[in-house]
Amino acid sequence: MKWLLDLIKKRRSIRKFKDTPIAESDLQELIEAGIYAPSGSNTQCYRFIVIENREDIEFLGEKKIPIVANAQAIILVVADLTVCEYLRGSRKDTFDKLPYQDSAMAMQNIVLLAEEKGIGSCVIHLSEYWHTANDICEWFNISWNHELQGLILLGYADEKVDYETATHAGRPIKRKGINDYILAWRK
Repeated sequence: MKWLLDLIKKRRSIRKFKDTPIAESDLQELIEAGIYAPSGSNTQCYRFIVIENREDIEFLGEKKIPIVANAQAIILVVADLTVCEYLRGSRKDTFDKLPYQDSAMAMQNIVLLAEEKGIGSCVIHLSEYWHTANDICEWFNISWNHELQGLILLGYADEKVDYETATHAGRPIKRKGINDYILAWRK
């Protein structure tokens, strides 16, 4: 299984894409990878809007950040809160966290399969607290009981990210040694 760890280590967020469409069969397989993500209490709350239409992609680029408009396809991830409804009572603290965690795991599955297929990806965070979420919900006709979670930009990379020297928000993307991340190892 070393190939999986190698794939995880190799994946980079890509922000510049070639003008090459992604096959519909590849997009369907990416969604399939997403739906096989773990979900707390088996809610399977993740839902997807697959966007290839230039008008929609440009709209998202105007509403979030310019790099969005560079993508060849976008998967918009939303959580269907109606499937978590039974958790609202005594398990409200669980209910409040599940959509975020489950959607994040689905997004991780998607970007890893994209990497395996040679498709570049970049996850962009969204939430109901994001200042233009209402505009996006309106544009894509997302109902009140579905909550925006994030979007995944997809396309064939038109850049190479140098792991050794690249930075994001002023911080190196290169990871430190494993011991820098382990708070405790209790035996």
